[in-house]
Amino acid sequence: MKKSIPPMVFGLLGILACFLYQTTWAQTKWVLPDYDKRLAAPMVQDLSVVTDREAAAGSLRARVTNAVVNIDRLHGSPRMVINRRGFLTGPAGHDGAIPEEILSRFPETDPHKIIRAFIDTYQSMFGHDASVLSNAVLIRYHTMPNSGLKLTLWQQTVDGIPVFQGVLAGALSSNDELVSLSSLFIGDPENAANRGMPTRKSREPVPTIDPAQALQLAALNVGVTIAPDELTILYHSDNAEQKHIYKSLKLTQEACVRLRWFPLTPKILRLCWEVTLWPTNTPGKYLILVDAETGEVMLRRCLTRWQKPVTFNVFTNDSPTPFSPGWSEPILDQPQAVSRSLVTVTNFSPTGSPMGWVDDDGQFPTTSGNNAIARAPGIGTVIGTNRVFNFPLDLSQEPSNYVHASVVQLFYDANWYHDVLYELGFTESLGNYQKRNFRRGGFEGDPPNLRCAR
Repeated sequence: MKKSIPPMVFGLLGILACFLYQTTWAQTKWVLPDYDKRLAAPMVQDLSVVTDREAAAGSLRARVTNAVVNIDRLHGSPRMVINRRGFLTGPAGHDGAIPEEILSRFPETDPHKIIRAFIDTYQSMFGHDASVLSNAVLIRYHTMPNSGLKLTLWQQTVDGIPVFQGVLAGALSSNDELVSLSSLFIGDPENAANRGMPTRKSREPVPTIDPAQALQLAALNVGVTIAPDELTILYHSDNAEQKHIYKSLKLTQEACVRLRWFPLTPKILRLCWEVTLWPTNTPGKYLILVDAETGEVMLRRCLTRWQKPVTFNVFTNDSPTPFSPGWSEPILDQPQAVSRSLVTVTNFSPTGSPMGWVDDDGQFPTTSGNNAIARAPGIGTVIGTNRVFNFPLDLSQEPSNYVHASVVQLFYDANWYHDVLYELGFTESLGNYQKRNFRRGGFEGDPPNLRCAR
């Protein structure tokens, strides 16, 4: 006698098939590579601004011998300004990088006088004077409770519309010594906007592409076709950036569309729609800039990263001969040496290190990640095999014989410190050091670059 298969069995088989499909789909992690029109052929970068700004940095080095200035090639601005051997100025901005006659121009009541005076002193290096801050938006002014470090962040705007990544950040010590300054401001934003959008000279810039069309073009760029009737608008603002929120069955979550100025070169700004969307057919969330006049995709970034564990052969205590927890009274004996341990870890803080510790999710990662980059002269970063960093170490030999193991230890310790400090509150908004800040505030692009001497 034939027996029929209960409908419930078909249902369970269907659920299992869907689960296996979803698992396989997620494991493929199909995402498109990042794209930036400024870095793609046949686009030719105008490096004249970069060359001029680098030459202008010589005036700072004349006053501060150990000053370091890195000029950003896309924005033409000093992305990092520090002093290798201390601060850029003395207390209250005196003695150091800022001449007294310039410092005295600003009132004592101005909490940002030192940063303004520094910018005015090195106008040729920044491409603008301190008056540019008058049209910028102060988005953060915070004093850290324990150290007294003051962190200040401005967002550059033109016509009330933010410049993409146009942030200037400064840090002052508790004694008002200038610790560091970092800028991605465009030198002459008004003229840069006029060059990029000639119609702006006669009227306010009006996008030819509307926000719904920008979302459709962005979705099409990642392989998703969304018809106009498949979009539902949930919110829109009437301010300059014209923020819109949409939902669609073809999107995993709501999409955000808003206006941004895109620095095509240090001298040209294009008006674009910044679109953030997560299509249902991919595991990746994207940020895409769509030209508001032509509809061309100017930039695409995948905002999704995957964690994958890595194994390190390292010392997990404070030393190869650890003194923790310490003796009750002073002694002359050296603590007994301990062996290294194989530690498999993705991170110690999932929130602080959502990408894991290494950049590469393949089988041959290097000692380079979002939190730190560790290297040694002559060999650069160290490459792991099958996601394992395991190199020989014999402390009875000269250190030059175990450089690879030393770099791995340095990389492990730096990431451990990053995650522990993150859990204690040293986050992006308070100025921690990371390659990417995942849109959590603060200024990105400043991971510690660690070097192990040979």
